[in-house]
Amino acid sequence: MEKNVFQLNQMYHQIASQRATMSIDLQMKDKNLQRKMKKVDELEKQVTNLKEDTKNVRAQCDELKEIVRKKLPDAELILAQPIFTQVTPTYASQSNVVKALRGGGGTFPATSL
Repeated sequence: MEKNVFQLNQMYHQIASQRATMSIDLQMKDKNLQRKMKKVDELEKQVTNLKEDTKNVRAQCDELKEIVRKKLPDAELILAQPIFTQVTPTYASQSNVVKALRGGGGTFPATSL
C-alpha cells in the first residue's frame, strides 16, 4: 500500500512538473507567434507601399513618354522597346552550391633525417 502511495506521489509530481514546463513553452511559443505576426504585418505594409510606388513610377514614365512623343517625331522607334521587363531572381538561375574539399588519400614525400 505504501509503495502505491509513493508511486502515485511520484507520478503527481512528474505530471505537475510537465505541466509547468508546458505552460512556459506555451508562453514562449505565443510570444514568438506574436512577433512573427507583427513582422508579417510590417512586410505586407512594405509590399503595398512598393506597389503604390511602382504605380507612381509607371505613371511618371508614361507621362515622360508622351512628352517625348510630342517633342521628337522619331521617338516611336525608341519608345517601342519595353522599359520594364520581368526580372528573374538570380538565385533561380544560378546555383551557389559549393562542393566541400576533403583531405586525405594523398601521399607525402618521405623526409629523412
